[in-house]
Amino acid sequence: MIEPLRERIVVQRDEAPDKIGEIWVPETVRSRRPAVSGTVVAVGPGYYQPGGSFVPLEFEVGDRVGFSSFAGTEILVDGSAHLMLVPEEIICRLPREANVEPAA
Repeated sequence: MIEPLRERIVVQRDEAPDKIGEIWVPETVRSRRPAVSGTVVAVGPGYYQPGGSFVPLEFEVGDRVGFSSFAGTEILVDGSAHLMLVPEEIICRLPREANVEPAA
């Protein structure tokens, strides 16, 4: 598995829903409106501040997080798409059962 450096966080993006209510969402629309939530799969150790103090990251593997639609950098890990983020791009921590999607 990938091992992120410094303050990097690897997230497996949730699948975009193929159905909202009773309406089927075409693949072309799903690819333009990516999911805005996912599960943390790897976390870097943290970083050193200019004064020399170490700051660990506040995220753990398994956390569900929310982020903006076009945050981070898409990467492929063993053929599976993941998102490489920094803590500033994560906007919230989510309950495991939360269903999140971008507003229209």
